Amino acid sequence: MSALFVWNPSYIGDDKSKLSFFVTHGQVTDVVFNDLDFLSAVLSELSIDGMIESWTVKPYRTDYFGDNPDSDIWWDVWPIAWKFSLVGSGEFAIPTGYDRLWTGTNAFGDDEAEPPSEKKPAECLVLADFDSIAGLAEARDAIAAADFTTVGVSNSATQLTISEGLAYGKYPQLQVSLGEREPGFFESGADYARAVQNVLRQAGGTTDHTARL
Repeated sequence: MSALFVWNPSYIGDDKSKLSFFVTHGQVTDVVFNDLDFLSAVLSELSIDGMIESWTVKPYRTDYFGDNPDSDIWWDVWPIAWKFSLVGSGEFAIPTGYDRLWTGTNAFGDDEAEPPSEKKPAECLVLADFDSIAGLAEARDAIAAADFTTVGVSNSATQLTISEGLAYGKYPQLQVSLGEREPGFFESGADYARAVQNVLRQAGGTTDHTARL
C-alpha cells in the first residue's frame, strides 16, 4: 500500500527549472510532508533529476483525483490535493516518454503540511485535460466567454485564476481555481464548479482522472 500518490509532474510554462505536481492521500495516512527530504525522495521515485532550491505548497479541494463522486459526504467528493511548485538550482529532467497515471510513494519527512479541516474554507480547483494544445486554447476562450449568472456568479473572469500543466506526461491540462470557498459551497453541490466543468467538457476536456484509465 502507498501512503501517498503523486500526480502529473510537469514543467511550469517553458521553464525547466520550475516543476509542479500534485500529492493526494493514499491508503494509510492523512499526512502530507513538506520538507526537502520528502520532496527529494519523491523526485527520486519519479525518476526526475534535479536539485531543489525552494518550493511552495498549496492545498486545494478538487474532485479530479477523487474516487467517490457519488458519496453523500462532501469532503469525499471534494478531497484535498496538495500542489507543490518547485524551483531548481538548475533544470529538472522529466524522463522522456513519462506517461504514468500516478505514482504511489511511502516517502516521508520531518515537517508536515498544515492539515486541512472540513470546517475551514479551502480553494476550489477544477482540472481538465485535453487531447491537444489547440483544444486547451479553445477551452480557455470558452471559459472567458461563458455566462455563469445562472449559478449566481457575475464577472466570473475576475474570480477565476487559470494555469496550465500536463497530465500523464502528454495531455495539456487547464487548472482553474475558483478561489477560496466556504464548506457550505461544497456541501451544497459546488454549482459554480460544476458549471465550469460543463463548459470545459463541452470544449472537449475530461474533468476526472478515470477518463484516462
